[in-house]
Amino acid sequence: MKLINNLMIQIMKKRILSIVMVAVIAVTAGWNVYRSESKVALSDLGLANVEALASCEKLLGTCWMNYSTWECCDAGNYACAPCD
Repeated sequence: MKLINNLMIQIMKKRILSIVMVAVIAVTAGWNVYRSESKVALSDLGLANVEALASCEKLLGTCWMNYSTWECCDAGNYACAPCD
């Protein structure tokens, strides 16, 4: 009977330890997600720079892009298409 009690105690200790470890991992992951969701505010100048870098250059009022390489290109080029 004593042997069975000792085995039951060991099993319960392992279960409690595993539950505590899972809880610690879940809390740590949740904390990291919470911290990583901080919002970064850009100034108007920064937003204007991002917009300028993301858009093609305007050639004669029309933006031209090579959609296979995702690069701006000259109007009349074979692979170029208007992106407006």
